[in-house]
Amino acid sequence: MYSKLLSESEINKVKDRFYEDAQNVLDEAMRKHANISTGATPMWLYIILVYFAYDDIFRWLATPMFFYPIVFISSILGMLYSIGLGPIIIPVARSSINVGLRQAGVPFQV
Repeated sequence: MYSKLLSESEINKVKDRFYEDAQNVLDEAMRKHANISTGATPMWLYIILVYFAYDDIFRWLATPMFFYPIVFISSILGMLYSIGLGPIIIPVARSSINVGLRQAGVPFQV
């Protein structure tokens, strides 16, 4: 009355293929995470930069001409990240900046 759709060996084959695919996706995600966490610029360089440039940073933040745009842009980025558009922002911004630089004739890409 009832017939099996897949035999036991076919079910095991499908399970094994699924586990292999899942393991491959996990390995790829781990590699991408390792590449992101080990970026090109070391953290100690940022610390040294902030240490030697903190007075300039505070002077810029004390000037309303720099402070308000920084607050505005960081607020927009924060809202976009909070609604889940964070991973989309970086590639779109990078391509937009590259197009603008290319139109300006600058031989530099972000």
